[in-house]
Amino acid sequence: MGLLAERPVLRLDLATLREGLQPLEDAGIGRLAMWTLDETDPEALAASLDRIYEHLEESPHPDSEWSTLERVLEGPRLERLMHVSHSSLRRYSGRQRDTPTDVAGRLHFLARIVAHLMGGYNTYGIRRWFERKREQLDGATPTEVLSGDWNPDDDPAQIVLDLARRMNSSPAT
Repeated sequence: MGLLAERPVLRLDLATLREGLQPLEDAGIGRLAMWTLDETDPEALAASLDRIYEHLEESPHPDSEWSTLERVLEGPRLERLMHVSHSSLRRYSGRQRDTPTDVAGRLHFLARIVAHLMGGYNTYGIRRWFERKREQLDGATPTEVLSGDWNPDDDPAQIVLDLARRMNSSPAT
């Protein structure tokens, strides 16, 4: 989503974790769960982190997501996946115009997919992933499924997300 700084973590303690999560709190994501971070109780810490992740998945943040997706998916591909014109994409990503709710939902959904894919692919691999036909999509590509005025809550889109999510749990896609 472009909210977390890309820097090496040399020591993972509660202070480092809080510092790393600060941009989420600043964006209004997972604030209550962050207050419950407790290093003395590993199960409570895991539960708090799970809640933060759930809040993150349900919280579009176009101000940071546009730049990340523009870098990874590039102009024409992103325009096609977002179902927006080149000029609209420029206005939304440049903050010259507020991103409409439906567009922000698609943007966030794509950011979630890309985040999962980053666990296994570089930028070129992510772009190719969107163009490969998938048996689970009845021989279509993720780009074909996510075409037109698609809705992130629809079953075909959820299947695409599930395929990307599996990148973090299985060596096969």
